[in-house]
Amino acid sequence: MKKPKDFQKMEYISETTLDKELDRLSKKFRRLLVSIYDINDDFIQQYESNPEQFISEYYKVIKLIGINISKIWLKRKISQYYKEDLEQREKLLNKQESLPKVFWNVSKRIVNNTLDSILDFIKFFKRNYQLQFAEFPRQSDEKKWLVEFKNKNKSWFAQLNNFKNELINLWNDNLSQLDRNDLSLKDEKQAQRRLKFTAGRLCTLGLNEIADDLVKIIIEKPWLVPVHFLCRSLAYLDHGFKLLEKIIDNSPNSYVKSHAIRALADIKSSLPEKGIELICEYIKSENTSICEKLKASEAILFIKQSTTIKNKLSVEKLQELIKQEKDLYLIKNYILILGQFYGEVESVIDYFKKRQNQYFIDYIKCLDDKCENSKCHNLILIDAIQFVLCTLKEKQKANQGIKNNLFSQDEPKILSKYYAKKYPVTEMETMTGSNSP
Repeated sequence: MKKPKDFQKMEYISETTLDKELDRLSKKFRRLLVSIYDINDDFIQQYESNPEQFISEYYKVIKLIGINISKIWLKRKISQYYKEDLEQREKLLNKQESLPKVFWNVSKRIVNNTLDSILDFIKFFKRNYQLQFAEFPRQSDEKKWLVEFKNKNKSWFAQLNNFKNELINLWNDNLSQLDRNDLSLKDEKQAQRRLKFTAGRLCTLGLNEIADDLVKIIIEKPWLVPVHFLCRSLAYLDHGFKLLEKIIDNSPNSYVKSHAIRALADIKSSLPEKGIELICEYIKSENTSICEKLKASEAILFIKQSTTIKNKLSVEKLQELIKQEKDLYLIKNYILILGQFYGEVESVIDYFKKRQNQYFIDYIKCLDDKCENSKCHNLILIDAIQFVLCTLKEKQKANQGIKNNLFSQDEPKILSKYYAKKYPVTEMETMTGSNSP
């Protein structure tokens, strides 16, 4: 029997409306993380004097606390809150200047003394937790620093642990819900939404407690969770390599395998030789997909174990891959790998110059013939070679070796000029939405 239209409409609304429980948890999550992003006055001075160095040091501290946020995202969020505080201060100063001159002269001292108090009061409503930080720890003092930090911020840590337990309980409840055969469509959608939500937030807070269940879902039902972010977060765990290896070996999905392969570069300790060998095999094999090869070649660029990589990918092998490959983005990655690990070899520099000339000649010919050949896009490859040659030249001028890393910065400095005014709480929420997904 066909359902009445009104009933169908109500059923649709009930399935698509925001989940109040997830909305409550989302607000709680935001309050906890705002304390990380909205740095205190002592840190503001350090940030102003050297933003790059401060972000690098602060990123290590955040990892030590147990919060997983990418360095680029941390930089953007701190920049956002720093600019908001500056704007707030400017507004208050403008209000001062708009006062009648007589009143202004009388109250100037009072207003100046209370300005910082007003800003602190505003910050109090912006966040519930004012974190107390000591100086950045030396590597040998990290454990001692963490104990001191926890003692200074007992309330925040208690809230953080309680929130994490709420997420884990929600995950377990909804995972068992999906195993039921009598589940209605509405309840199934809600359970799926809650699983995605909890997995996404636990990306930031740590996945240890749900890791095994999560790996099973990524392999069998990857559409239920944000695979990209979860694979990267699994890499941060002590047994991250085994978990990612299991996904690579058992997932039938090329997209899932690709992200697990890329995440191998984020393993927090040195990647075992077996892992590097696995990545290199995906690059060299003719039976792997373009997507898998792209992510494998990208992963190699972020691994610093040069000796092992050189044993698996010789100059000759990389030049052969560049010659045989048709996909421009893969060729670009191979060029960057060759430049990163063999860029200081004179014969490789000569090879790059010859390839650059040939790519340019092919590009000009295609423009003249008005063809639709892929060689018309050779500028991608010309730019990649130019990037390698220029980077090598700059490092030689500065008397630096290449140090197995062409990419000395996480992102180009110029991008900071174009940061948005506001970003979601975490990078993961650019995929799932800032409220209930």
